[in-house]
Amino acid sequence: MFLSTIAMIIAALVETKRLEISRKMSSLEPETVPQSIFWIRTMGFTLYTSVFGLGSFLSESASMISVIEAFTGSEGRKSWFSDDMREDGLDKYYWLLALASALSLLFYAIFWKFYTTRSELENVNRK
Repeated sequence: MFLSTIAMIIAALVETKRLEISRKMSSLEPETVPQSIFWIRTMGFTLYTSVFGLGSFLSESASMISVIEAFTGSEGRKSWFSDDMREDGLDKYYWLLALASALSLLFYAIFWKFYTTRSELENVNRK
């Protein structure tokens, strides 16, 4: 869970940087953005882990994307999942995934702290 949170934060930072470069270069070359293949592989790994992490957390990541699409694309605003890669908000999506992973880790730690096994309860009752 911790590594998933870190991966989401890195993906958000990479996407933020990609958008920054893309917007600076939009007047120069409309199609090409200089970015190493290693960043794209990192993004692929992040997407791969986010499917498992949020899939188990929300039971289906497609429903989450649909909800985000409905909220961010309403009232004349641009959706986070735009067809134009210069205008999308995937960095915000990755920050949301990082927050969800961090909250999941926090709740896990809280429940772990207060969890009592059946044998521990039986030992307390015997005394």
